[in-house]
Amino acid sequence: MAVTRSVAVYGFGSAFAKIGTPKIVANDVDLLILHQGVNLDSCRFAIACKRYLQDSVTYAHITMLSNTEEKHCQFIKTAQAVRLGTIHEACIGGDLKLLQRALRLLASPCKSHD
Repeated sequence: MAVTRSVAVYGFGSAFAKIGTPKIVANDVDLLILHQGVNLDSCRFAIACKRYLQDSVTYAHITMLSNTEEKHCQFIKTAQAVRLGTIHEACIGGDLKLLQRALRLLASPCKSHD
């Protein structure tokens, strides 16, 4: 039985400030790649995803943690990170496009409806 590799992608920092708080225009996009383990395959896949994201997301600052590391330091809770999606090895291209779309929506200014 083949193991399907995947990583979860989270956003954190000023670009992902909670709704209802004053929005600061972010100069960068802080992302977290959360991968399954510290084994070689998991780390290599996470690194490949980081490279794809760096190439496609302008001003991306990317942190990588294994599930165990994240649980130990409670990074998601502490940074108030927002889950953006998952990148699966079997459909990496489509998953990256969905993440890019979500990040573009984040960067688009909201229009007020008076």
